[in-house]
Amino acid sequence: MGIEKTEYFCDMSKLEESKRRAQLRTFEVQEPQQIKKEIDAVQKYKYPVRKYEDASVSSRKTKECYFCGGVYSPTHTCPAKGKPCAKCKKPNHFARVCKSNKSVNVVIEYKESPADNSDKDEDVFLYAIENKTNKSRDEALITLEANHYLPIKFKVDTGAQANILPAKYFDALSHPPSLKRSSQNLTSYCGSKIPVRGVCELSCKHKSSKAETLPFFIVETDSVLILGFRSSIDLDIVKLVLNVSKVEKSTCKDMHVIDKTKTDEIISSYNDFFQGIGKLHGECHLYLKDDAVPTVYPARRIPSLLRGKLEAELKRMEEQGIIEKVSKPTDWVNSMVAVEKKDGSLRICIDPVDLNKSIRRPFYPIPSLEDVTSKLHGVKYLSKLDARLGYWSLVLDDEFADLTTFNTIFGRYRFKRMPFGIISAQDEFQRRIEEALEGLDGFAVIIDDLLVFGSTLEEHNKRLVAVLERGRAKGIKFNKAKCSFCVTNVTYFGHVISGQGMQPDPDKLKAINNMPTPSNSEELATLLGMLNYLAKYIPNLSTQNKTLRDLSKATEFKWAKEHDEALQNIKNSTVSNLAYFDHSCKSIDLTVDASSHGLGAYISSNGNVIAYASRSLSEAE
Repeated sequence: MGIEKTEYFCDMSKLEESKRRAQLRTFEVQEPQQIKKEIDAVQKYKYPVRKYEDASVSSRKTKECYFCGGVYSPTHTCPAKGKPCAKCKKPNHFARVCKSNKSVNVVIEYKESPADNSDKDEDVFLYAIENKTNKSRDEALITLEANHYLPIKFKVDTGAQANILPAKYFDALSHPPSLKRSSQNLTSYCGSKIPVRGVCELSCKHKSSKAETLPFFIVETDSVLILGFRSSIDLDIVKLVLNVSKVEKSTCKDMHVIDKTKTDEIISSYNDFFQGIGKLHGECHLYLKDDAVPTVYPARRIPSLLRGKLEAELKRMEEQGIIEKVSKPTDWVNSMVAVEKKDGSLRICIDPVDLNKSIRRPFYPIPSLEDVTSKLHGVKYLSKLDARLGYWSLVLDDEFADLTTFNTIFGRYRFKRMPFGIISAQDEFQRRIEEALEGLDGFAVIIDDLLVFGSTLEEHNKRLVAVLERGRAKGIKFNKAKCSFCVTNVTYFGHVISGQGMQPDPDKLKAINNMPTPSNSEELATLLGMLNYLAKYIPNLSTQNKTLRDLSKATEFKWAKEHDEALQNIKNSTVSNLAYFDHSCKSIDLTVDASSHGLGAYISSNGNVIAYASRSLSEAE
């Protein structure tokens, strides 16, 4: 929908209380060429609760406005004042009263009276549109033979979920079929109910196609005759194409279609890559500090309703080779944590709070998002692979496995694979996954999220095959449901990234914008943490959030107007797009700023911001 139509529809919404300007017309049998042309738009009918008053009094109170078409009192300000017409572009009037001969598309909206009661039957969505002009126009019209009546013209609407026959056409039939009560509601695109008399069945035939018995909704409106999506397919009028083997050059400059046929063939040939749990070669060993003191925790109580699920999950994990029963004495016994997932099943972890304090962590470097995006210059195609239970692909040696022993009401178990919660798990997994893919081009990995990219489709597919082949050889498995293949942008660690730019994840921005006012210090700390995560998108954040940081340090939490203003200013200043550094550019610009509370800066290339940075000042500074 264009801007002009949008403005016009907004103007129409202001006139909902105006008098009803269109009346239903009685049906007259006409020749096909005399029937008024109809296109994708609908008239707006509202069925209000009528209020009766003396006509002479009413005429003195209200008057029809020549500039907007509404009915108002003489002192009412016309809503069209100062606004351009969507038809002729001239100011101070709306398109509905425009004297221009240009065609006007009007959205049709059927609204129920407040006294009407809507039931909870299934909704069927559609919309019809009418053109207020007699000029010829290209339309998807077809002629059907229905119940051996004269041929009837219908409009093919693949966006409609039902077939529509206005009551005036139904009443004109010499031998109309019987009507049945409908258990479905007809709903326009805007959610308004459309009055339905009933449903009938007509045997329809298009040209040489086989006759099909189709249901038609008889509606009490003067709308166009519509043949919906499903019936259009049944009569072979519309064919559904699900695969594209060849993409012709498009004349639309903004259209970019990716032929994924080759990529899909690659994925199909590696189906085993997306099934089961991986098993990386080699065993993991855990090193403890010299002063480590073993601890033993008793089994935690489990609600009786969850005992059956817990026993079943322990058995399943034992069958998969993730855990095993322990009968020998062990120095370390951890607590078990059972978390109920959305599907009702349990996720079993350990709570190694004391064990983590005694582990000598290897501190393997984890790449930052900047490390990944710096490799994406000139990239056009990306695939994201999500490791399937990545930590469980790491096999523990016998000594390490004993350290993961945990207590349950069904006895002691120990992990044979890396459990979630071990402080060194991410270091070990990052090192092992990088070693497994070492030597390959066009990939980046942060923990269990792997990116494969290329500047051309052929390069991307070649690199994807190399990663899948190496993964198969090294025992890596990925979760196909969480993977994205051959796309132009992906959501990666809270950011939407591509070869052209980087944006914050819309869900994170929405979460910040919709976050209620903090009511305590903990909620404020959560808010500040989210803002810091998006700091590169917020100019001078350290200055803008000073009042919020001061409040977090205060002994008494008291949210005031100044905090509301600071938070709103931060939301308004969040930048929605962040460009990558153009390596072909010979120079970059550094812009700095300072205030009494903080320092701010940003670098840009060719007018595109690469990153913002800021830092608060200490009292001494």
